[in-house]
Amino acid sequence: MRPFLKISFEHIAFCLGVIFILAGCGGRKAARGPAPSVRAFPMPADVPTMIVSQDEKIEWMAGHYWDRLLDTTGVWVCDTTYVNGVRKDDVEEQFGIWVSMIENLLPLPKAARASSHLFESVQAFDAVRPETNVFKEICSLSRKYFYDPNSPARNEDIYLPFVEKAAVSPSVPDSLKPSLKWEAHFCSLNRTGTVAADFSFREKNGRTRTLHGTKADRTLLIFSNPGCPECARMIEGLSSPVLNSLIKGGKLAVVDIYIDEDVDFWREHASEYPSSWIVGYDPEGIIRKDLIYGVRALPSLYLLDRDKRIVLKDSPVEKVLSVLETTDNQ
Repeated sequence: MRPFLKISFEHIAFCLGVIFILAGCGGRKAARGPAPSVRAFPMPADVPTMIVSQDEKIEWMAGHYWDRLLDTTGVWVCDTTYVNGVRKDDVEEQFGIWVSMIENLLPLPKAARASSHLFESVQAFDAVRPETNVFKEICSLSRKYFYDPNSPARNEDIYLPFVEKAAVSPSVPDSLKPSLKWEAHFCSLNRTGTVAADFSFREKNGRTRTLHGTKADRTLLIFSNPGCPECARMIEGLSSPVLNSLIKGGKLAVVDIYIDEDVDFWREHASEYPSSWIVGYDPEGIIRKDLIYGVRALPSLYLLDRDKRIVLKDSPVEKVLSVLETTDNQ
């Protein structure tokens, strides 16, 4: 996967005030009329002058980033290398910039609306130009960046409105719709801003506790396995002075839960977790069998507030630490 591109607020502000150095568009098979050609990713239009608020400028740009790629008037090359005349690598690079924009500069509801609007735009384009590969490519990129468990930009809350529409879209083959509906269901579990589903777990000493019974200003809920290399890197990443200070001061509780079946293996390795963490396993297997959490890969981290509302859902360690460092400074 190409590295996720992060851009600063200053860069976005600059891009909003000048012409973007971008371009793109394409078709799947040769169209009648002029010979198809290639191009650079097409620049978004300038923000309308009546929009003066910086937040509104960013929101407008997020919603119109793809307009010129989705222009139906041109005839552009579309094959395994080009998407509507633009090299696939360039389209993905711009998708990464767009993802960074909506994730870092827009509140979640507006970012989700931008995702929904993108799907509606590519579906409308596909209705007019079904011979192109634009619809398929944008759907693939959305899934890769927002839903792939290995993506540092993964965000099920932003992917949800996209995949919900895809699951019922006439542009999607019927054979793919059941899997898309399943993805939409997974994304709908424990959405950011909702109260996290409660469950019971058992500690190594046999004591039974509940998630909601854990008292702290913030709770970091982790699903992980001992012996998992990514889980070991997660533990190392969370071994920070800021996190340790929050735990010691009672502002944060870290609850790590094992959800697989080999409890004897977990018991053998439970002592490998930091002693300041609350470590347990799911004795009835309800998290795994009843799917009250959509754990698709390990480790999976959820940050909860005092009332157990979800602040971050399945987020990378770096993002969790960034939020916790902000908490520590308040």
